[in-house]
Amino acid sequence: MEALNKDMVSDGKAGRLKVVKAEDDIITVLLNFPEYAHDIEEMLCPDDFVTEFNGKAYRLLTDAIRKNPTSEPLLALSQDLTEAEMSRLSSRVRDSKSFSFDKSKIKDLCKKLKEEKNRVVLREVRQIDDDSFEATLNKLKNKENN
Repeated sequence: MEALNKDMVSDGKAGRLKVVKAEDDIITVLLNFPEYAHDIEEMLCPDDFVTEFNGKAYRLLTDAIRKNPTSEPLLALSQDLTEAEMSRLSSRVRDSKSFSFDKSKIKDLCKKLKEEKNRVVLREVRQIDDDSFEATLNKLKNKENN
């Protein structure tokens, strides 16, 4: 039970509350309005999420919606998520009655995630030493050639 108190389904949250809120809102849109999944997928991928759980939820939801666009997306996730994770998503459905959005808001939410992802990548690149950078670059070149 202590693990739940640490909010295990929202790891990566500290210091990024606005971005995590944007992630939560995107997941809420997918849960309640799956017809927008295609539009969102054109702007985001699971790696754009800063929290592992939201990235996982995004991937599972978009896969489920693609496979069966007319079914309830949350029901399709029960085999892939823990009880705590399902509860978290269920609460987003339940609490979303006053949730309002339009396509421009969705676009803004996706933009926030992309901007944060770019900041994270930039910080990581700045921390790479020359030898690590050269090794990574060589690996990428080898992948291209194969």
